[in-house]
Amino acid sequence: MAANFKIFLRPSVKWILFGSCFISSLLITLFIWGPFQQKKDFLRIPIIFIKEKPCISVNFEGASYLFLLDSGSFDCFSTHKKEIIENIRNKTTLDPVTWFDIKGNQYSSPSFLINKVDIETLQISNATIQEESIEFISNGSHLSPDKGAKKEVLEKISGRIGIEALKCLDYWLIDFSRSAIFAIRNLDKLKNNPHFSLDGFTEVKLEDNPKHILISVETDFGIKKFILDTGASHSVVAPPSKNHSNYETVKTNRFIIGGYDFGQTELYLFHPEENFSCDGFLGRDFLSKYPIYLDFKKNRVFIQNTDASIIH
Repeated sequence: MAANFKIFLRPSVKWILFGSCFISSLLITLFIWGPFQQKKDFLRIPIIFIKEKPCISVNFEGASYLFLLDSGSFDCFSTHKKEIIENIRNKTTLDPVTWFDIKGNQYSSPSFLINKVDIETLQISNATIQEESIEFISNGSHLSPDKGAKKEVLEKISGRIGIEALKCLDYWLIDFSRSAIFAIRNLDKLKNNPHFSLDGFTEVKLEDNPKHILISVETDFGIKKFILDTGASHSVVAPPSKNHSNYETVKTNRFIIGGYDFGQTELYLFHPEENFSCDGFLGRDFLSKYPIYLDFKKNRVFIQNTDASIIH
């Protein structure tokens, strides 16, 4: 069952009391106001960086946790802390989910449907959460030798928010330079707002892939398909030839997205397992420089191609 989003504004309403005769009418007016309160055009959700990993606060039934914002994950929510799932009272057990990481390792994750999740005043109903393998968090998700997740990070970061959660809303702005992700009701309505201008942005159509935010990039070694991955520290591509091996780096002088050349770009090399659906990941080394709008309604993204700041 798909999750769905509701964004609420909690306005501060001031009532002037002229006398006790107005109390009853005041209560009636207040009751009517609640269901018709004005809705915000966007919601700013703060990003908290833990060891350079972008996290946001997620609330399950009154308990808050820091979850990694991981646009490279196809999950809705996932956590390696079993006690978090155990403490959620209103949940339904689903069939386990079987999946593979980029190295070809297979995992089977218990899965649950939960009634409600709160992120700031963003409310998500009917969301799924998976119990994630600690082996994947510690080793399977790391593409460099001997650099698994440290215990300190595993304790502070309780889980991940994936693409399935983001796709429940049509529009987002990810802006690491402002330490925020913005949930947006209507992108067209905000485009005349100077704080949300699309001037200086490159439009890119998304590739047909239901599990990932996938774009094509022209490089010195051909057109490559990259997943936009806020969970990856570095941008990664499969080795362009047999002369290259895992854990090396390579530079491409051309990095053309949507007709705009972002110039020389360094990429980390790692060969994915044979059936993996892309050539690489566009990680935080790139995404931290360029704010990105996600438009799932029209299946496209906008990537800033200037140094201009857009949010004040």
